[in-house]
Formats: sequence, C-alpha cells, structure tokens
Amino acid sequence: MKSGVSDNKWIVWAITKKETNDIVGTISIWNLNNDENKAELGYGIFPSFRRNGFMKESIEAVIKYGFEKMRLEIIEAYTSHYNQPSIDFLDKIGFGFIETIEDSYSPHGLMDVFMVRNPHYRIKIATETDSMSLETLIQGVLVKSNSLDYPEHVIKFMCDYYSEKTIREKFDTKKTWLLETYKEDDDATLIGTISLCGSEIQALFIDPQTQKGGYGKALLNTAEEYARKSGIKKLHLSASLTAKVFYEKMGYTHLEVEDDENFGKAYLMEKNL
Repeated sequence: MKSGVSDNKWIVWAITKKETNDIVGTISIWNLNNDENKAELGYGIFPSFRRNGFMKESIEAVIKYGFEKMRLEIIEAYTSHYNQPSIDFLDKIGFGFIETIEDSYSPHGLMDVFMVRNPHYRIKIATETDSMSLETLIQGVLVKSNSLDYPEHVIKFMCDYYSEKTIREKFDTKKTWLLETYKEDDDATLIGTISLCGSEIQALFIDPQTQKGGYGKALLNTAEEYARKSGIKKLHLSASLTAKVFYEKMGYTHLEVEDDENFGKAYLMEKNL
C-alpha cells in the first residue's frame, strides 16, 4: 500500500472514529486510467461498524476529492454479481449499473460494474467578496423565474432586498454556500446559492438555464447536513410559489400560507431531520 502511494498509483485513506481515532476501515482511489481520466473506488469496513453511515460519509468525501481535486471524469466501483446488499448500497449512493463481467477473483466468477460521472460542479462557502456575484445571480433568477408567479412590484422589492449591499451586510448572521460549475481548464461559473440562518433555510436560487439538473437538491442537502451536524432537529422555510413543489419533493411539509404586501404569497414549510 505504501509503495503504491509513493509511486502515485493510488491513494488510500483510513476511516476512523472521531472520538477514538481507531481505524474501522479503509477507502481508496486506485486503478487509475489516465487515457479515459477515470479510476476505481475501493473500500471496506469491519463488520461490527457497518450500517452506521461511516462508509456512505467516507465515499461521498472521496468522490468529492476525486472529482474536484483530481478532476476525474468517471469513478467506477465493482462488486460481486451476487452481493445484493453491496449492489443496493451502490445504487443508493448514486452509482449507476453499467454491466456484468466475468472475473476470476469474484465468487462464482461474475462481477457487476457501477460508475458515477463527474457532474462538474463544486459547492463552497461564500464570503463577502462574492456579494456582487450573488446579487447578479439572485436578481437574475427573480426576474426570469419568479416573475412568472409574482407581479412586477413584488419582483422589484425582492431585487432591492437582495442587493449587493444587503447581501454583504448579512454574512455575519448566516451560513451561505455557492454552487459553481466548471469544465477542464475553464473558469468556474456561479449557478446557485443557499443560506442557513439558525434553523431556517433561506435564499435557494438556481440559474434558470440549469434548473432541474439536480443542483438545487445538492445545495439543500449540503445545508441540511450542516444543520444535522450542528445539532438542529428541525428546519423551516418560507417557500415561494415558484419553489413550493420542489420543497415538497424534498420532504418539506406545508404548514400555512402567508401573504405579504412586499414579498407576495409564500408557503411556510418545515422538515424533521
């Protein structure tokens, strides 16, 4: 393992318990294919530590590293054709089935191949220097998307509310994330944002040209995971007419409707974490 790491053939991480630093498993990126810009995911965990979410969390972190740091296009995973729990696990974490191949190392000689492609986006924490870019994004979404559901005076008020000055002034009161898309050797393009203020989800906006691409879900999952780790048990939000259906699909429950003269009609919603 050490020689492979030193020769840049693979990367191996130990999976440890945060409380004790005891090793409970390993995870790796190996079998690199530079021609196709892809690699294979390897992982294993001691049986007594399975079904605790350790492997899911580890794989998500390693996939993020492979795509964002190594700029891989494809990450593959292999499992026995007859290992249904492993197949179900790969499907659950987003790997798609590709094919079944013959493999002499696998029990009964058959192996299923799964893979996940680089979505070419990254999520990062926003800073005050991003205020102008956020103003452009948010106001653009309001004009192009929300104007289909709200009158002109509401859109104008909301654009003024999400000015560069206002956004910058509120950085100290909330956590804000950016979602950027990128291509090899290209500059990143801001297409989405979300904020978390205490236990309230705020300001989820996705560029209309990239909506329905899973980016809103990725941002919301990021904010929810941060909330869980912060000990928050329930999230709430005020959903616009434009976004109500999306939040319902993400498990949020409609509580009541409020109608503000400036912000227009909105749906108060919540979700237990």
